[in-house]
Amino acid sequence: MFPFLDLAEKVRKKAAQLPAFAGKLADSARGPVAKAGKLVKGWRERTWDLILRGIREKLPWLEGKLGFVLIGLGLVLFLLLVVLVTALVAPNAGLAAAGEREIPAGETGGLIRDAPIPPEELFLPDEPDFLPGVIPQREARKVWTAEDAEPYWYNPLERGGEEWRNRIRAALDEFLEHVP
Repeated sequence: MFPFLDLAEKVRKKAAQLPAFAGKLADSARGPVAKAGKLVKGWRERTWDLILRGIREKLPWLEGKLGFVLIGLGLVLFLLLVVLVTALVAPNAGLAAAGEREIPAGETGGLIRDAPIPPEELFLPDEPDFLPGVIPQREARKVWTAEDAEPYWYNPLERGGEEWRNRIRAALDEFLEHVP
Protein backbone atom coordinates (compact mmCIF):
# COMPACT_ATOMS: atom_id res chain seq x y z
CA MET A 1 0.00 0.00 0.00
CA PHE A 2 2.68 2.47 1.02
CA PRO A 3 5.88 2.10 -0.96
CA PHE A 4 7.87 3.60 1.90
CA LEU A 5 6.90 0.72 4.18
CA ASP A 6 8.29 -1.78 1.66
CA LEU A 7 11.47 0.21 1.36
CA ALA A 8 11.84 0.37 5.16
CA GLU A 9 11.39 -3.43 5.39
CA LYS A 10 14.14 -3.97 2.78
CA VAL A 11 16.50 -1.64 4.67
CA ARG A 12 15.84 -3.58 7.92
CA LYS A 13 16.67 -6.89 6.23
CA LYS A 14 19.92 -5.51 4.80
CA ALA A 15 20.84 -4.00 8.18
CA ALA A 16 20.33 -7.43 9.78
CA GLN A 17 22.85 -8.90 7.30
CA LEU A 18 25.44 -6.19 8.04
CA PRO A 19 27.04 -7.79 11.16
CA ALA A 20 27.56 -11.04 9.27
CA PHE A 21 29.21 -9.12 6.42
CA ALA A 22 31.47 -7.24 8.84
CA GLY A 23 32.52 -10.55 10.42
CA LYS A 24 33.41 -12.03 7.02
CA LEU A 25 35.36 -8.87 6.16
CA ALA A 26 37.31 -9.06 9.44
CA ASP A 27 38.07 -12.77 8.86
CA SER A 28 39.36 -12.07 5.36
CA ALA A 29 41.56 -9.21 6.62
CA ARG A 30 43.06 -11.24 9.49
CA GLY A 31 45.39 -13.25 7.24
CA PRO A 32 47.14 -10.33 5.52
CA VAL A 33 47.35 -8.38 8.78
CA ALA A 34 49.02 -11.35 10.47
CA LYS A 35 51.52 -11.66 7.61
CA ALA A 36 52.30 -7.95 7.82
CA GLY A 37 52.79 -8.29 11.58
CA LYS A 38 55.29 -11.10 11.06
CA LEU A 39 57.20 -9.00 8.53
CA VAL A 40 57.34 -5.96 10.80
CA LYS A 41 58.07 -7.95 13.97
CA GLY A 42 61.78 -8.44 13.31
CA TRP A 43 62.54 -5.29 11.33
CA ARG A 44 65.19 -4.03 13.75
CA GLU A 45 67.19 -7.23 13.61
CA ARG A 46 66.91 -7.50 9.83
CA THR A 47 67.91 -3.86 9.37
CA TRP A 48 70.84 -4.31 11.78
CA ASP A 49 71.98 -7.29 9.69
CA LEU A 50 72.01 -5.09 6.55
CA ILE A 51 74.68 -2.83 8.07
CA LEU A 52 78.26 -3.86 7.31
CA ARG A 53 80.00 -5.92 10.00
CA GLY A 54 82.85 -3.41 10.41
CA ILE A 55 80.39 -0.62 11.18
CA ARG A 56 78.41 -2.84 13.58
CA GLU A 57 81.58 -3.67 15.54
CA LYS A 58 82.59 0.00 15.85
CA LEU A 59 79.09 1.17 16.83
CA PRO A 60 77.69 -1.40 19.28
CA TRP A 61 75.62 1.22 21.12
CA LEU A 62 73.62 1.72 17.89
CA GLU A 63 72.03 -1.74 18.00
CA GLY A 64 69.10 -0.89 20.25
CA LYS A 65 68.50 2.59 18.82
CA LEU A 66 68.23 1.83 15.12
CA GLY A 67 64.75 3.37 14.80
CA PHE A 68 66.00 6.70 16.10
CA VAL A 69 68.92 6.61 13.69
CA LEU A 70 66.62 5.97 10.72
CA ILE A 71 64.35 8.82 11.82
CA GLY A 72 67.44 11.06 12.17
CA LEU A 73 68.64 10.14 8.67
CA GLY A 74 65.20 10.92 7.27
CA LEU A 75 65.25 14.30 9.02
CA VAL A 76 68.71 15.11 7.64
CA LEU A 77 67.59 14.20 4.10
CA PHE A 78 64.51 16.38 4.52
CA LEU A 79 66.65 19.34 5.64
CA LEU A 80 69.00 18.86 2.67
CA LEU A 81 66.00 18.89 0.35
CA VAL A 82 64.71 22.12 1.94
CA VAL A 83 68.14 23.77 1.56
CA LEU A 84 68.35 22.69 -2.09
CA VAL A 85 64.88 24.06 -2.91
CA THR A 86 65.69 27.29 -1.09
CA ALA A 87 68.94 27.70 -3.04
CA LEU A 88 67.13 27.21 -6.33
CA VAL A 89 64.24 29.55 -5.70
CA ALA A 90 65.34 32.18 -3.17
CA PRO A 91 67.10 35.42 -4.17
CA ASN A 92 70.86 35.42 -4.17
CA ALA A 93 71.17 37.62 -1.08
CA GLY A 94 74.81 36.71 -0.44
CA LEU A 95 76.02 38.34 -3.66
CA ALA A 96 73.97 41.48 -3.10
CA ALA A 97 75.24 41.79 0.49
CA ALA A 98 78.86 41.40 -0.63
CA GLY A 99 78.36 44.14 -3.21
CA GLU A 100 79.34 41.95 -6.14
CA ARG A 101 76.17 42.51 -8.08
CA GLU A 102 72.93 44.35 -7.49
CA ILE A 103 69.81 42.28 -8.08
CA PRO A 104 67.34 44.05 -10.40
CA ALA A 105 63.75 44.35 -9.22
CA GLY A 106 62.31 41.87 -11.74
CA GLU A 107 64.99 39.18 -11.33
CA THR A 108 64.54 36.38 -8.78
CA GLY A 109 68.26 35.99 -8.25
CA GLY A 110 68.68 32.30 -7.27
CA LEU A 111 69.98 29.61 -9.55
CA ILE A 112 66.85 29.89 -11.70
CA ARG A 113 66.15 33.08 -13.66
CA ASP A 114 62.98 34.18 -15.40
CA ALA A 115 64.65 34.46 -18.80
CA PRO A 116 67.82 32.54 -19.66
CA ILE A 117 69.12 35.43 -21.81
CA PRO A 118 68.07 39.01 -21.15
CA PRO A 119 66.54 40.72 -24.19
CA GLU A 120 69.28 43.39 -24.11
CA GLU A 121 71.91 40.71 -24.81
CA LEU A 122 69.82 38.78 -27.32
CA PHE A 123 69.09 41.61 -29.76
CA LEU A 124 72.02 43.64 -31.08
CA PRO A 125 71.58 47.39 -31.22
CA ASP A 126 71.12 49.02 -34.62
CA GLU A 127 74.41 49.87 -36.27
CA PRO A 128 74.89 53.38 -37.62
CA ASP A 129 74.81 53.75 -41.39
CA PHE A 130 78.25 54.54 -42.73
CA LEU A 131 76.97 55.58 -46.16
CA PRO A 132 74.67 58.56 -46.25
CA GLY A 133 71.49 58.37 -48.28
CA VAL A 134 71.16 60.09 -51.65
CA ILE A 135 71.38 63.79 -51.16
CA PRO A 136 70.41 65.59 -54.38
CA GLN A 137 72.34 68.81 -54.86
CA ARG A 138 70.03 70.00 -57.58
CA GLU A 139 66.82 69.01 -59.26
CA ALA A 140 66.98 66.20 -61.83
CA ARG A 141 66.78 67.44 -65.43
CA LYS A 142 63.96 66.29 -67.61
CA VAL A 143 65.88 66.75 -70.90
CA TRP A 144 69.63 66.16 -71.35
CA THR A 145 71.64 67.52 -74.22
CA ALA A 146 74.80 65.90 -75.62
CA GLU A 147 76.92 68.56 -73.93
CA ASP A 148 75.27 67.83 -70.55
CA ALA A 149 75.94 64.07 -70.85
CA GLU A 150 79.48 64.44 -72.22
CA PRO A 151 81.30 64.46 -68.81
CA TYR A 152 79.54 61.22 -67.80
CA TRP A 153 79.89 59.28 -71.09
CA TYR A 154 82.83 57.40 -72.54
CA ASN A 155 82.93 55.35 -75.69
CA PRO A 156 83.71 51.71 -74.82
CA LEU A 157 85.12 51.09 -78.31
CA GLU A 158 87.91 53.65 -77.75
CA ARG A 159 89.59 51.40 -75.18
CA GLY A 160 89.40 47.63 -75.84
CA GLY A 161 86.96 47.67 -78.75
CA GLU A 162 88.19 44.33 -80.07
CA GLU A 163 87.30 42.60 -76.79
CA TRP A 164 83.71 43.86 -76.98
CA ARG A 165 83.37 42.72 -80.59
CA ASN A 166 84.59 39.19 -79.64
CA ARG A 167 82.06 38.99 -76.79
CA ILE A 168 79.21 40.09 -79.07
CA ARG A 169 80.19 37.56 -81.76
CA ALA A 170 80.37 34.71 -79.17
CA ALA A 171 76.92 35.59 -77.82
CA LEU A 172 75.42 35.71 -81.34
CA ASP A 173 77.04 32.42 -82.34
CA GLU A 174 75.67 30.71 -79.24
CA PHE A 175 72.24 32.17 -79.87
CA LEU A 176 72.18 31.08 -83.54
CA GLU A 177 73.28 27.52 -82.65
CA HIS A 178 70.07 27.03 -80.69
CA VAL A 179 67.78 28.38 -83.40
CA PRO A 180 66.15 25.51 -85.37
